[in-house]
Amino acid sequence: MIQDLGLTVGLDLGGTKLATVVIGRDGRIRHRRHREHHSRDYPAVLDAIVEAVAECDGDGYAPRIGLAVAGPLDRDRERVLAALNLGFADRPLRSDLRERLGRPVVLENDANAAALAEYRVGAGAGARCLVLLTLGTGIGGGIVVDGQVLRGAAGAAAELGHLPVGTDDAGCGCGATGCLELYASGTALGRLAGSGRSSRDLVAAADRGHPGARRLLAGAGDRIGEAVLMLAPAIDPDVVLLGGGLAHAAATYLLPALRDRLTAGWPFRARRAPARVGLAGCGVDAGAIGAALCAMAEGVEEVLVSR
Repeated sequence: MIQDLGLTVGLDLGGTKLATVVIGRDGRIRHRRHREHHSRDYPAVLDAIVEAVAECDGDGYAPRIGLAVAGPLDRDRERVLAALNLGFADRPLRSDLRERLGRPVVLENDANAAALAEYRVGAGAGARCLVLLTLGTGIGGGIVVDGQVLRGAAGAAAELGHLPVGTDDAGCGCGATGCLELYASGTALGRLAGSGRSSRDLVAAADRGHPGARRLLAGAGDRIGEAVLMLAPAIDPDVVLLGGGLAHAAATYLLPALRDRLTAGWPFRARRAPARVGLAGCGVDAGAIGAALCAMAEGVEEVLVSR
């Protein structure tokens, strides 16, 4: 069978979910599938990815594969340096998948992939410099400038959850203190809620009108605003988006506090208004869409294959 060079498969591999999309050059989704997985070692992860590709692309009509992974990659995006929630580290995932699938594969960090999706086909379409913060158990980030994902010298750029917004001695798993993740992630909000409560419990209490819960959430939005203000003089973003599992809280409680913080402290007020802030628009498919877009942008060799 002749491959359709206009289509690309994108996957987003998380700790328990594997999202798959097939998109065309216009960014429109032709097929989507979300499946649970419980793979906790490297061979099992490879099997899960190959199976997911086969489910949506059994005839091999899409020549390119993009995969978004939660965790750091090496600077060449060949190896996954750490995927602790999947049970492996420092593995050549790109080359192993190329061998198993018989097609070019591109790897990307999941937050970077989501940021690219928002820039191209989501809520950040038309931006010059987009910042995405993904709010979940932790805080991830992605930055896209003039259509290019900002990766940095070693592939570690846009780790926005580790911007130092705190002045206390709260220690982060990265080894630093005062990181944004300690004040505005789902884990942090659950801890601030106290007595074994979760971030969902905190949001539910705020929805019922509890003033303390609303103050805590507004405080998280203010911390996010402080982090964005740290970035502003360096990269001058025109769009800032919030995504991830705390989207409901972001819409109702975090965004107003974030906007207030940027209005009060924006460093370029004489030149232009603060960055536009809003919610990410691609939802749960963002990482998979972005992975497919990365594969398209990579310029991988496209080969006609007869089956």
